[in-house]
Amino acid sequence: MFIKGSANSHGYVDVRTTLDLWKKHFTYFYREEEWFVFPLTLHPDTSGRPHLILALEEFIEWVNTHEGVEWVTMAEVVREFKERNPFPGPEGSQ
Repeated sequence: MFIKGSANSHGYVDVRTTLDLWKKHFTYFYREEEWFVFPLTLHPDTSGRPHLILALEEFIEWVNTHEGVEWVTMAEVVREFKERNPFPGPEGSQ
C-alpha cells in the first residue's frame, strides 16, 4: 500500500529524475548483459499523469534506438527464461 506520509516514501520525484534513472539503469544492463528483461512498474498514483506518460513515451522511443531491443509479452519472457535456465530436476525442465 502506498502511503504518502510514510517514512519509506520518497514523496514526489521529478519526472526528469525518473526518466534519467530509467535511462541509466537500461544503459548499464544493455552494456553489461547479453540478455536481460527491463520491466517498468508505475504506481497507480502517478501512472495516468500526463507528465509521466510523456516521459514513458520518451523512454520507449529512446530504448528503440538501441540495436537488438525487442518488446515482448511476459509469457514470452518466461518461456525464454526457462529455455535459458532449465529446471535442475530429473527431466531437466519444469
